[in-house]
Amino acid sequence: MQFVFARRGRRVFQRLNLRQAAALSTRASPAVEPIRRVSCLSNARTATVVVKSTHSPITSLSNVNQWARCYATAAAEGTTSKTAAKKTGAAAKKSAKPKAKTAKKPKKKAVKPKEKLTEEQLAKKKAAQDKKKLKEELQRSKAESLAATEPKPPLSHTWPLFIKKRLHGFKGSVTTQLSTISAEFKNLSSSEREELSRELEQSNQESTRAYTEWVNSHTPLQIKNANTARRRLALLTADRANPIKLSQIKDERQVKHPRTPFIIFYKERISSGDLKHLSLMEMSAQARSEYNELSESEKEKYKQLAQQDSERYRRECKEVYGQES
Repeated sequence: MQFVFARRGRRVFQRLNLRQAAALSTRASPAVEPIRRVSCLSNARTATVVVKSTHSPITSLSNVNQWARCYATAAAEGTTSKTAAKKTGAAAKKSAKPKAKTAKKPKKKAVKPKEKLTEEQLAKKKAAQDKKKLKEELQRSKAESLAATEPKPPLSHTWPLFIKKRLHGFKGSVTTQLSTISAEFKNLSSSEREELSRELEQSNQESTRAYTEWVNSHTPLQIKNANTARRRLALLTADRANPIKLSQIKDERQVKHPRTPFIIFYKERISSGDLKHLSLMEMSAQARSEYNELSESEKEKYKQLAQQDSERYRRECKEVYGQES
């Protein structure tokens, strides 16, 4: 037996064998109930069947195929809409600019009122500050004095050389040996003293050569600053039990200081030989007395000479030190 079905809107006819329809209906029947639950789709996709029998297996098969196609279409549309929504959301997140973080304002610390110091506390504070400044000044002056690298100066007598030879390799108290060494030095023969004098001369030659090389390894300006630092060290430590006293570095490149009118007059009087019978202190006092008795016109000569010497000093400072005096 054959049946004819027609779909709404298309007028498509389909012929099915009854046996084939029964077999398909048996395999597809479990899927009918879930599809019927989609009420909104069932109203729109209801098929019009020519045969009015609702209990026929062919009718069930037709309904199964239609509901399956409708459900698949709805699922595909739902998946497409979800994917589009995800892409739109991701694009919106990328295009959105990150919000600038507002910097937190630092909390103001409560300022405690300063306590007024007593006179004793102020005196202690000032003494500590002065002590710190003095320490810094001493360290800076020591560094500028170049005393750490200065070679030992030449010896002026054979006695220090004799002590150095006797104490070479000695371990113990030096003070206990000084009396013995002094007695040995006094009892030296003439030949031994001559030998010691030759050794002293040779040692001084080596010391003088090393000292000259050390001086020339520094610029004239460095030697000038070193001598200034040595004078400053003597002033800073004058009130100490053991003040720092360093001899001035001898350098022939140093510019001689300008002479005052009195110094020019004093040297003139010394070179005349009129004061040679006096001591050094007496010569200085006599020259000072004579200079003060000069008239202004007589002093003008020495003032002009002092002015010329000052110009010479400024010129040589610029040439030797590379800076003005």
